[in-house]
Amino acid sequence: MWERDGVETDLDGGSVARDIEELHRVLDEAQERSRLPEAATALQDLHDLVVRARLAP
Repeated sequence: MWERDGVETDLDGGSVARDIEELHRVLDEAQERSRLPEAATALQDLHDLVVRARLAP
C-alpha cells in the first residue's frame, strides 16, 4: 500500500520512485540532445503577432 496526499493505492512506493527517476533520466538525456535553444528567441515576434491579432477588426 502506498499513500500520498491522503489517498491510498496499491502502488509500490519504491517502484513509483524508480519509475520517476527513470523518467527524469530519459528527459534529461532528451534535453541534452535537443537542438532547441535554452530560452525562447522569438518573444518579440510573438508579442507583435498577439498585438496585431487583438487589434484586428
